[in-house]
Amino acid sequence: MPLLVLTPPDSAGHEDVVGLCVSVQCSTECGRGLRTREVVCVNVDEEQIAENLCVGPKPRQTELCDMGSCARTWFYTTWSQQVS
Repeated sequence: MPLLVLTPPDSAGHEDVVGLCVSVQCSTECGRGLRTREVVCVNVDEEQIAENLCVGPKPRQTELCDMGSCARTWFYTTWSQQVS
């Protein structure tokens, strides 16, 4: 479901909406990757219209994401002090 962001009315009283459909997945499971989203210009009826009809700069469609180190490590417990 798109996340809609309303922009203020222009001098003619028209309100444009920028529709953002956000992808929450990073392109990689570990390390650095890219997250993308769809950005389209739509009117108040949520119909897609030409980008030049939307006011303001177009929001970014991509951003870097960092899922942490790709290194793997051993997991272990401490030695027991009991003698079996």
